[in-house]
Amino acid sequence: MRHGWIVAATALLAASGARAATGNYDEAVRCSHVLAGPDAASLTGAARRNCIVAVAATYIDGEENSIPPEKELLAEDVARHLIGTPRVNASDGRKKIIAAQPYSYVIGAIRNRHWTVDGDDAWILYDGYLKADMSKPGFDVAERITIEKGLVREILVVAVAHPQ
Repeated sequence: MRHGWIVAATALLAASGARAATGNYDEAVRCSHVLAGPDAASLTGAARRNCIVAVAATYIDGEENSIPPEKELLAEDVARHLIGTPRVNASDGRKKIIAAQPYSYVIGAIRNRHWTVDGDDAWILYDGYLKADMSKPGFDVAERITIEKGLVREILVVAVAHPQ
């Protein structure tokens, strides 16, 4: 059933046309500064969507091991939790996520990233490939990543499925 939900959600997000796009607003650090600054409200439309995705993608890139975890644009009190559990923004949230990074070393790639943005929330569906077998996805994930003041403030893990 979970796999069916992920397939349906993937189709919905793919139809939305939202992707990490090109243009002037796709560089994460620059976007983080703009989103945290006094002109954040003037950033609208595609430029805002691109910036939200660029900042959120640093978390995904860290999970994929393509950037060091210290380069992830996480708020100090970022919360990561499963759907149905409460959001708890503890002062050491960033440190906990970075400390857990060795658990993701089994991930070889995160592919087929499908993004959509609603306000300051970036929704992503993706296939995770494990280093043990890069020929097929080892897991599928759906997450909502909330950006506040130019940083990832919440990571809501909506679904994780393991294809058979």
